[in-house]
Amino acid sequence: MPAPRFNETTMNFLRKMIVTGFGTGYLPVSGTWGSLVTVVIFLAVVFACMLASPHTMEHHYQVKDIHVMERKMSPCCEQGWCGMWATVQAVLVATAVLASIACVALGDFTERTWKKDPKQCTIDEVAGQAVALLGVPMATTGGLGFSIGFMGTWALDNWLVTAGVCFVLFRIMDIAKPFPARRFEKLPKGWGVLMDDLMAGVYANIAAQVLVRFVL
Repeated sequence: MPAPRFNETTMNFLRKMIVTGFGTGYLPVSGTWGSLVTVVIFLAVVFACMLASPHTMEHHYQVKDIHVMERKMSPCCEQGWCGMWATVQAVLVATAVLASIACVALGDFTERTWKKDPKQCTIDEVAGQAVALLGVPMATTGGLGFSIGFMGTWALDNWLVTAGVCFVLFRIMDIAKPFPARRFEKLPKGWGVLMDDLMAGVYANIAAQVLVRFVL
Protein backbone atom coordinates (compact mmCIF):
# COMPACT_ATOMS: atom_id res chain seq x y z
CA MET A 1 0.00 0.00 0.00
CA PRO A 2 1.26 3.50 -0.79
CA ALA A 3 2.15 5.65 2.21
CA PRO A 4 -0.69 7.97 3.22
CA ARG A 5 -0.20 11.58 2.24
CA PHE A 6 -1.15 14.60 4.23
CA ASN A 7 -3.56 16.81 2.35
CA GLU A 8 -3.07 20.56 2.21
CA THR A 9 -5.64 21.20 4.94
CA THR A 10 -3.78 18.94 7.36
CA MET A 11 -0.42 20.49 6.47
CA ASN A 12 -1.79 24.01 6.99
CA PHE A 13 -3.14 22.96 10.39
CA LEU A 14 0.28 21.63 11.40
CA ARG A 15 1.98 24.78 10.13
CA LYS A 16 -0.42 26.95 12.12
CA MET A 17 0.17 24.91 15.27
CA ILE A 18 3.91 25.45 14.91
CA VAL A 19 3.70 29.15 14.06
CA THR A 20 1.26 29.82 16.89
CA GLY A 21 3.40 28.07 19.49
CA PHE A 22 1.04 25.12 19.95
CA GLY A 23 -2.01 27.35 19.70
CA THR A 24 -0.91 30.03 22.16
CA GLY A 25 -1.09 32.60 19.38
CA TYR A 26 -4.88 32.41 19.48
CA LEU A 27 -5.01 33.41 23.17
CA PRO A 28 -5.29 36.97 24.49
CA VAL A 29 -1.88 38.56 25.14
CA SER A 30 -0.46 35.89 22.88
CA GLY A 31 3.20 36.86 23.28
CA THR A 32 3.04 36.17 27.00
CA TRP A 33 1.54 32.72 26.44
CA GLY A 34 4.14 31.95 23.78
CA SER A 35 6.93 32.78 26.22
CA LEU A 36 5.30 30.54 28.83
CA VAL A 37 5.64 27.56 26.48
CA THR A 38 9.41 27.76 26.87
CA VAL A 39 9.18 28.36 30.62
CA VAL A 40 7.03 25.24 31.00
CA ILE A 41 9.52 23.20 28.94
CA PHE A 42 12.37 24.56 31.07
CA LEU A 43 10.72 23.72 34.39
CA ALA A 44 9.58 20.30 33.15
CA VAL A 45 13.15 19.38 32.22
CA VAL A 46 14.47 20.70 35.55
CA PHE A 47 11.86 18.68 37.45
CA ALA A 48 12.56 15.53 35.41
CA CYS A 49 16.30 15.87 36.03
CA MET A 50 15.71 16.37 39.74
CA LEU A 51 13.75 13.14 39.87
CA ALA A 52 16.29 11.21 37.82
CA SER A 53 19.57 12.51 39.27
CA PRO A 54 21.18 11.18 42.46
CA HIS A 55 21.58 14.22 44.67
CA THR A 56 22.86 12.51 47.79
CA MET A 57 25.43 9.85 48.57
CA GLU A 58 25.01 7.28 51.34
CA HIS A 59 27.96 6.37 53.56
CA HIS A 60 27.70 3.25 55.73
CA TYR A 61 30.10 2.42 58.56
CA GLN A 62 30.24 0.79 61.99
CA VAL A 63 30.71 2.60 65.29
CA LYS A 64 31.05 0.20 68.24
CA ASP A 65 28.96 -2.46 66.54
CA ILE A 66 26.34 0.11 65.57
CA HIS A 67 25.57 0.50 61.90
CA VAL A 68 25.59 4.16 60.90
CA MET A 69 24.38 5.65 57.63
CA GLU A 70 25.17 9.22 56.60
CA ARG A 71 23.67 11.12 53.70
CA LYS A 72 25.87 13.73 52.09
CA MET A 73 25.44 15.82 49.01
CA SER A 74 27.22 14.24 46.06
CA PRO A 75 30.37 16.07 44.91
CA CYS A 76 28.89 16.89 41.51
CA CYS A 77 25.91 18.56 43.18
CA GLU A 78 28.21 20.59 45.41
CA GLN A 79 29.69 22.01 42.21
CA GLY A 80 26.20 22.81 40.93
CA TRP A 81 26.56 20.52 37.93
CA CYS A 82 25.42 16.89 38.02
CA GLY A 83 24.50 16.64 34.35
CA MET A 84 21.24 18.33 35.17
CA TRP A 85 22.79 21.65 34.13
CA ALA A 86 24.06 20.24 30.83
CA THR A 87 20.71 18.65 30.06
CA VAL A 88 18.76 21.83 30.76
CA GLN A 89 21.10 23.90 28.60
CA ALA A 90 20.94 21.39 25.75
CA VAL A 91 17.14 21.52 25.76
CA LEU A 92 17.16 25.32 25.75
CA VAL A 93 19.58 25.41 22.82
CA ALA A 94 17.47 22.88 20.91
CA THR A 95 14.32 24.87 21.65
CA ALA A 96 15.87 28.13 20.43
CA VAL A 97 17.33 26.56 17.29
CA LEU A 98 14.24 24.58 16.27
CA ALA A 99 11.87 27.48 16.97
CA SER A 100 14.11 29.85 15.00
CA ILE A 101 14.27 27.50 12.03
CA ALA A 102 10.49 27.07 12.08
CA CYS A 103 9.92 30.83 12.30
CA VAL A 104 12.11 31.57 9.29
CA ALA A 105 10.98 28.57 7.24
CA LEU A 106 7.31 29.42 7.76
CA GLY A 107 7.72 33.16 7.28
CA ASP A 108 6.02 33.17 3.87
CA PHE A 109 3.19 30.99 5.13
CA THR A 110 2.66 33.31 8.11
CA GLU A 111 2.40 36.40 5.91
CA ARG A 112 0.03 34.70 3.47
CA THR A 113 -2.20 33.47 6.28
CA TRP A 114 -2.30 36.64 8.40
CA LYS A 115 0.16 39.50 7.83
CA LYS A 116 3.78 40.36 8.61
CA ASP A 117 4.56 39.60 12.27
CA PRO A 118 0.94 38.96 13.33
CA LYS A 119 -0.02 38.51 16.97
CA GLN A 120 -0.91 34.89 16.16
CA CYS A 121 2.76 34.12 15.54
CA THR A 122 4.33 33.20 18.88
CA ILE A 123 7.05 30.77 17.79
CA ASP A 124 9.42 33.77 17.87
CA GLU A 125 8.62 34.28 21.56
CA VAL A 126 9.38 30.60 22.16
CA ALA A 127 12.83 31.11 20.66
CA GLY A 128 13.50 34.42 22.40
CA GLN A 129 12.50 33.11 25.83
CA ALA A 130 14.88 30.17 25.39
CA VAL A 131 17.71 32.63 24.73
CA ALA A 132 16.71 34.59 27.84
CA LEU A 133 16.99 31.45 30.01
CA LEU A 134 20.18 30.10 28.48
CA GLY A 135 23.06 29.84 30.94
CA VAL A 136 21.27 31.63 33.78
CA PRO A 137 22.14 29.85 37.05
CA MET A 138 19.76 28.71 39.74
CA ALA A 139 18.74 31.52 42.07
CA THR A 140 19.81 31.17 45.70
CA THR A 141 16.61 32.92 46.81
CA GLY A 142 13.68 30.55 47.23
CA GLY A 143 11.84 30.05 50.44
CA LEU A 144 8.69 28.38 49.14
CA GLY A 145 9.78 25.01 50.44
CA PHE A 146 9.32 23.02 47.23
CA SER A 147 12.44 20.94 47.76
CA ILE A 148 10.53 17.71 46.91
CA GLY A 149 12.71 15.75 49.28
CA PHE A 150 16.07 16.69 47.80
CA MET A 151 18.92 18.70 49.22
CA GLY A 152 18.24 22.41 49.26
CA THR A 153 20.82 23.11 46.56
CA TRP A 154 18.41 21.67 44.01
CA ALA A 155 15.17 22.96 45.50
CA LEU A 156 12.55 23.49 42.81
CA ASP A 157 11.49 26.86 44.18
CA ASN A 158 14.95 28.28 43.42
CA TRP A 159 14.54 27.30 39.80
CA LEU A 160 11.08 28.85 39.82
CA VAL A 161 12.70 32.14 40.82
CA THR A 162 15.17 31.88 37.93
CA ALA A 163 12.37 31.07 35.48
CA GLY A 164 10.22 33.92 36.78
CA VAL A 165 13.02 36.48 36.55
CA CYS A 166 13.90 35.48 32.98
CA PHE A 167 10.24 35.44 31.96
CA VAL A 168 9.49 38.92 33.30
CA LEU A 169 12.69 40.41 31.89
CA PHE A 170 12.06 38.91 28.46
CA ARG A 171 8.52 40.23 28.33
CA ILE A 172 9.79 43.71 29.26
CA MET A 173 12.52 43.60 26.61
CA ASP A 174 10.19 42.16 23.99
CA ILE A 175 7.73 45.01 24.52
CA ALA A 176 10.35 47.77 24.88
CA LYS A 177 12.48 46.45 21.98
CA PRO A 178 15.73 48.28 22.86
CA PHE A 179 18.18 49.06 20.07
CA PRO A 180 18.67 47.37 17.68
CA ALA A 181 15.70 45.04 18.21
CA ARG A 182 13.13 47.35 16.61
CA ARG A 183 15.27 47.77 13.51
CA PHE A 184 15.38 44.01 13.08
CA GLU A 185 11.59 44.04 12.53
CA LYS A 186 12.26 45.53 9.09
CA LEU A 187 14.08 42.41 7.93
CA PRO A 188 12.18 40.40 5.29
CA LYS A 189 9.83 37.49 5.93
CA GLY A 190 10.42 35.33 8.99
CA TRP A 191 13.75 37.00 9.78
CA GLY A 192 11.99 40.20 10.77
CA VAL A 193 9.60 38.24 12.97
CA LEU A 194 12.40 36.32 14.66
CA MET A 195 15.39 38.60 15.11
CA ASP A 196 13.79 41.26 17.32
CA ASP A 197 12.75 38.53 19.77
CA LEU A 198 16.20 36.96 19.78
CA MET A 199 17.69 40.39 20.50
CA ALA A 200 15.18 40.90 23.31
CA GLY A 201 16.23 37.50 24.64
CA VAL A 202 19.89 38.55 24.65
CA TYR A 203 19.10 41.73 26.62
CA ALA A 204 16.92 39.78 29.06
CA ASN A 205 19.65 37.17 29.50
CA ILE A 206 22.28 39.79 30.35
CA ALA A 207 19.97 41.43 32.90
CA ALA A 208 19.02 38.05 34.39
CA GLN A 209 22.65 36.98 34.74
CA VAL A 210 23.38 40.10 36.79
CA LEU A 211 20.25 39.81 38.94
CA VAL A 212 20.52 36.08 39.67
CA ARG A 213 24.28 36.00 40.21
CA PHE A 214 24.70 39.16 42.27
CA VAL A 215 21.32 40.13 43.73
CA LEU A 216 19.06 37.10 44.25
